[in-house]
Amino acid sequence: MSLLCIYYHLSTIIFLLDYCDCLQLKKMIVPGPCLNGSSLWLQCNYDLSLHETLYSVKWYKNSLEFYRYSLINDDNSNSHEFISSANRMKKYFPQQGIQVDINQSNGSHVYLNSIDLDGEGTYGCEVSTEDTNGSFKSVKAEKDLRVFVLPQSKLKIIGTKDWYSIGEQVNISCISGPSKPPTILALFINGNRILQSERNLNYNWTVRYLNPDGLAISWINASFRLNAEKGLNNGQLNLRCSSLQAQISGYSYDELIVDETGYSSKINEFYTPPNQMPSYSIKSWSPFIHGLSERPRVGDYLTVNCTGPKSHPSVFIHWFINGKEPSVYNIQPAITQSDVDLPGHQFTSTIYDYFAAFNQMNPPSASLSFKITKKLFQTVDGSMRLRCLSVHAIFVHSDDILLTLFTENGKSSRLLFNNSQSRINFSIRNIFVSYLINLLLIQYVHNNLVL
Repeated sequence: MSLLCIYYHLSTIIFLLDYCDCLQLKKMIVPGPCLNGSSLWLQCNYDLSLHETLYSVKWYKNSLEFYRYSLINDDNSNSHEFISSANRMKKYFPQQGIQVDINQSNGSHVYLNSIDLDGEGTYGCEVSTEDTNGSFKSVKAEKDLRVFVLPQSKLKIIGTKDWYSIGEQVNISCISGPSKPPTILALFINGNRILQSERNLNYNWTVRYLNPDGLAISWINASFRLNAEKGLNNGQLNLRCSSLQAQISGYSYDELIVDETGYSSKINEFYTPPNQMPSYSIKSWSPFIHGLSERPRVGDYLTVNCTGPKSHPSVFIHWFINGKEPSVYNIQPAITQSDVDLPGHQFTSTIYDYFAAFNQMNPPSASLSFKITKKLFQTVDGSMRLRCLSVHAIFVHSDDILLTLFTENGKSSRLLFNNSQSRINFSIRNIFVSYLINLLLIQYVHNNLVL
């Protein structure tokens, strides 16, 4: 049975228009991100006037048409298949990565079977009508569709020995299977997170993209001496490698609106899937702008702060001024982000780094300090708008692998796999064949992936 992709309000475009007796595109829904291999619905809702007749509804991916619903037969020979009746016609134009179920599709919905990475792109819906005077009108909207891939193999720790001497150098690697976006990895010694800044330890994180579609392998190389300083206790040390993969699930924002007289007001919005609505209040789910004590005017220096909501994974926050990056106005926000390691450091060079907090962290915060100029009020309504956007995520995958290193004679280091709360212990000697596979994998990483 195919998976049905969840519809995220984040991926919904809603058109808020004043009422008019004319063609209106009310809502376009493109789900996302979607799991590779899932099936999904595309939706395009529209209203017609009393004097208009629907001419056609066309769907595009990257500006190329792949589906058409119309009330006439234009005899387009490029269509792969069609269903025709007295009052409608449906056509499918093949594209790589798109499999339309033409029987389930209609004039407002399109059903796609088993989406894959080739199905990523910008999707557009175009509605055309003809009025009683023979005039044609069209409206169109677009939205991006993103596809994610879960890791295609379990975590692996390789490079270990059956047993070690006290003071011996330990050289290990932890590798995750190909995924999109890349998984975030972390190493723990006796439950304590290893950071790159730690002394007497060589620690290197590498992400290698395998193809233009974004599939990537993540791995960590760590080297340290086995001693009491590194947590050796009673001849043993517990080492754990953990991975997380997150996906964006919604966003919220708080916006401060200031006019030239100094009068200010605030608005806030949130978008989140219904089945992932937080159990706490919506107000606590949104970021909060604070620090405005007086009426700011042109020539004043203004400092405002924004604190993101507390959540796990941590949110990513971002400032906008009049809908633009602050850098457009030569303003640089100061951000303290709850990152996976040190603030501002990204391992995979994607936004998903910010969500990979392995433990509950303090909410991120950001401040803006700048001199108010007339340029900031050169907007449509003459107001300056300061928006703090909070991007939320959910964990879609996690994995752990545990390894105990021994220095006592007669005891072998062993792997402890934790899967669905169950733990299986076995000696490394008993998984020699599995280790051969692992060694081949690390050899591939060393020879083909390391730059």
